[in-house]
Amino acid sequence: MSLWFPEYIKKLHVEERQSKTVDVHNQTIEAVEFNATLENINFYGSHFQNVRFQSMVLSHCIFVNCVFVNSTFDKVRSSKTFFRHSEFFGTCFIGTDFHGYRFQDCNLHDSVYVNTKQGCTIDFDVNFNLRTIFLENLFAQLASVPGIVISSCLLDRLGRVKTLGTSLFLTSLSAFFIWFLESKASVIVFESVFCFISISGWNAIDIITTEIYPTHIRTTGYGFLSSVSRFAAILGNLTFGTFINTSKAGPMLTTAAVLLVGGITSLQLPETRDTFM
Repeated sequence: MSLWFPEYIKKLHVEERQSKTVDVHNQTIEAVEFNATLENINFYGSHFQNVRFQSMVLSHCIFVNCVFVNSTFDKVRSSKTFFRHSEFFGTCFIGTDFHGYRFQDCNLHDSVYVNTKQGCTIDFDVNFNLRTIFLENLFAQLASVPGIVISSCLLDRLGRVKTLGTSLFLTSLSAFFIWFLESKASVIVFESVFCFISISGWNAIDIITTEIYPTHIRTTGYGFLSSVSRFAAILGNLTFGTFINTSKAGPMLTTAAVLLVGGITSLQLPETRDTFM
């Protein structure tokens, strides 16, 4: 879920951007200079004559079946921008990052490249501020801090097993609210509640794992469970990675089922609160 939350917020950003995309059809643009960012615009069958793109960013722009005549791209930075089935006549590219993959089934006639920017050719999305996304995730994770304080009291008052079972059961119930996550704010709030409830279970697992084994096999048992947990974490990341672009039913039902099974199974564990180590 820690992987799914920030990725789902990122998906919401994508959907918001796509809803603002503008389509331009069969337009003739002549003797115009673009010197500000062009974003979320798709040009279809348009004709660019003596047009200059100067010191700007093309972000999420698609040019399909377009014609460029005596045009110039000067110091242009691009992100998720592509030219498809387009023709270029006497066009000059100066100091751009237009690498070959941006031109898909295009023809360049008497066109030149000058000082094409070198370096990383990965098509980074300038629309995403990853710092903001992970900062939002950090705020939600901070909800674990009061949960740790509260769980430290519950572990001695209720006992390890009851704390673990209650935490897993409540977290399992909370997973059904994933279905109602439609905005960035709702995701952050839900993640905060999810972390707050689940942290008691994690703390109980750590203590039970330490206390439940006799001294002579304690390190072996703890090491075995740690290795199994890390293997499960890899499977969890791979599984939830496939849920990003699918229905929310996937992460909702998977999370609820796994936590519920864990909660029921934990009730079979012996209570170790008053056990002499």
